[in-house]
Amino acid sequence: MGERGNIVFQFEGTRRIFFYTHWRGHLLHEILREAMNWKESYPEGFGNLTGTTRESCRWHDPSYFARVVFNRLTRGDEDGVLSFGISVDRTLPDHDELHVDTIRKTVRQVRLDPIEEEGRWSGVAEVTVQEWTYQQFADGVFLVENAEAEDLGVES
Repeated sequence: MGERGNIVFQFEGTRRIFFYTHWRGHLLHEILREAMNWKESYPEGFGNLTGTTRESCRWHDPSYFARVVFNRLTRGDEDGVLSFGISVDRTLPDHDELHVDTIRKTVRQVRLDPIEEEGRWSGVAEVTVQEWTYQQFADGVFLVENAEAEDLGVES
């Protein structure tokens, strides 16, 4: 069907949005990491901003940070009408989801396990596979963890 995936932004309470990709689900870790390390150049006279990476990708402003991530997710297909979506509901992915908690400043890799009731599918349970701080994720700690898992013969 594709390489479907979701990046989920968790805001205060139970509010969250799902960024969906049909073809880039296998690239979500790198796309999110790239967005977290995006450095924007500020226009002349814009103010006394340093333009440091963490400031310019707006980690501490959830709505701006979400937009930066979605822009990186859709990069190269900004004018297209297929393959990407934004919703308050989940599209079932082919890969683990990445959940960005804007309050706790963490990223979780979440596996979706099917729930069956009386032999029928009734939904999914969210199971945290790994969790990182924003800083750890932006620094690529997940790359090291995945490399270690491969060395041990464990599939990630």
